[in-house]
Amino acid sequence: MFKFDKIRLLKYFLLKESFINERKDVLDRHRKEFDDKMEERRTKEVAFLEERFKRVEKNENELHMLRIKDAEEYNEMKVKLETDVQVKDLNNSYKIFKCLKNLNT
Repeated sequence: MFKFDKIRLLKYFLLKESFINERKDVLDRHRKEFDDKMEERRTKEVAFLEERFKRVEKNENELHMLRIKDAEEYNEMKVKLETDVQVKDLNNSYKIFKCLKNLNT
């Protein structure tokens, strides 16, 4: 009976040790998978941020160029309108002088 208990106890400890080793292997494998996935995620996040910064910089440059273009167009339109107003004023003055001349003659 004593020998039988020793064998059972030995089997129990071997089984327990096997279970602990298998559990450790599974945990190690899962930890490695988790670490790999986290590293992949970090890599993707860095790539995404770099791409986002490039897009922001490109959009800022494009916006700056559009502002310059709009300012130039605004100045051109302002000069054109001022010239048009001056021409209209001259035309009105001409018509007034012409009417006055016709009235005086």
